Amino acid sequence: MTSWLRRLLCAEESAEVIEAKAKARRSRVRVLVTYAVTLAYCGSAVYLIARYAGSEKDRDLVLAAFAGLTGTASSVVGFWFGNRAAKAHKD
Repeated sequence: MTSWLRRLLCAEESAEVIEAKAKARRSRVRVLVTYAVTLAYCGSAVYLIARYAGSEKDRDLVLAAFAGLTGTASSVVGFWFGNRAAKAHKD
């Protein structure tokens, strides 16, 4: 029997340990997604401003794209910080 299979079969973890691991995993995923969305938002904003800053004819298109990005990014970041604030208040 291989060592990883033996560890899998012999490891009996309590429900608390399993739940703690799942909670930590979910927390890491939320942090990574929040930072990725924020970074993508900032990068897109810089790109749009640098690319179309002087163009009069594309200004409406840039503003519409920027507004869509702002709504998406603010909802993701707002959910993250709202969730953190609720957890801090509950503890």
